[in-house]
Amino acid sequence: MTALLLLGGLIVFLLLSLQASKYPQIVLYAFTAITAAQWDWPALPAVGSVGGAAIFPEDALAGVMLLTLAFRPQRFWAAVRPYILIVVVTVIAIAASLVWGAATHGAGGLNEFRSFLYPLAAVAWALNQDWPSDAWQASMRRWTIVTGLVLSLVAATHIALYGLGKADGFVQSAFSGIMQTARPLTAGQAVLVALCGVYMLHGLGSTTRKGLWWAALFIGVTLVAQHRSVWLALGAGLIVLFFKVRGVARARLVVAGVTAAFAAAILALSGVFNPFANEFTASAAGTKTYTDRENTWMTLIGQNLEEGMGPTVFGSPFGSGWKRVFQGTYVEWAPHNWYVTVYLRLGLFGVFVFVCLLAVVLWRLLRTRDVGTAAAAFTLILAYCWAYSLFYQMAPFFAWAMWSARTRDMRQAEKNPSLPATYQQRFATKD
Repeated sequence: MTALLLLGGLIVFLLLSLQASKYPQIVLYAFTAITAAQWDWPALPAVGSVGGAAIFPEDALAGVMLLTLAFRPQRFWAAVRPYILIVVVTVIAIAASLVWGAATHGAGGLNEFRSFLYPLAAVAWALNQDWPSDAWQASMRRWTIVTGLVLSLVAATHIALYGLGKADGFVQSAFSGIMQTARPLTAGQAVLVALCGVYMLHGLGSTTRKGLWWAALFIGVTLVAQHRSVWLALGAGLIVLFFKVRGVARARLVVAGVTAAFAAAILALSGVFNPFANEFTASAAGTKTYTDRENTWMTLIGQNLEEGMGPTVFGSPFGSGWKRVFQGTYVEWAPHNWYVTVYLRLGLFGVFVFVCLLAVVLWRLLRTRDVGTAAAAFTLILAYCWAYSLFYQMAPFFAWAMWSARTRDMRQAEKNPSLPATYQQRFATKD
């Protein structure tokens, strides 16, 4: 019976992978569904088990993404070609840590590897999509709007049920019964809404203004979510966008900012914000959360350094855990900092390679024309990773930035403007 169930599950998995290869939007909307459930169900129930190891929906999704990548890897290799050395070294380092962790800690190493597996699989899958095509860009735009709207509705539902909440408050979910932060969205949901807002600013200089209205809605929801780390990351992204765009796009951005500030001032003077003033003030001014995180980072890094040169240079293997005493309590959760997480598992060597990849992509984005929103989204992700993790749901935007950065349309080309149309025709060569 067990063999039949395994066979049936494998057939379903293969069929789903084939459909996802043909219709990649399936994966995109799976991201949306899982993210929408995060507040009420932060840990989805297992869908089965193999050899005593539980299989979660995210495991199945990661498997689907990797299998669809194997079906047609050409676009992936084209996307990572400018960074191939960094990518190969990173994969080798992660694989070595995984094998070492599985040999040392058994199932614990495989379980902890999930936090790396999901974003790696999602980014690889997203890089393998047909980004230059109008069809995929239209699909991305539709997915961005739907995802932003779904998460906005999730936030509105939570506000209606529990109130606006505040950073240090907790409430019990009416759907799952778990205790959750009183803020209307989790940090992962809030950052995805923020990325949707930045993405909708793409084409800001064109004649259509629909994207600006969607962006205003999603950015407004991000502010209501009261995650200061997301606010700062969004602010960093918008600053980069302001300096990247020109002409009409910059003018619209300035007008939108001034209008939003003016409207907020009028609403504040009218007293509309008075019932929520304390919550927003506490969220904006509170530093205890960051201080606690900083202490956690220092504790874990200190423990790593005490283990000797090997763990310092190459990290501790997966399954080593994140054991420490936090506020008098023994805890094991991962640090809220993706760079520290990478350091602890891959060491100075791994984090150096990872940061090199990010720096190369960011530099190319800053030096490339007409990629202002991609540069803003990438900056937002980098800033957010300092306070949290590289959530796999952000992978489409991460891949979008990497695809945008691979173009050779650098600023140096501006020094050699193209000839007027009449001269181009005169000097055109025949095939």
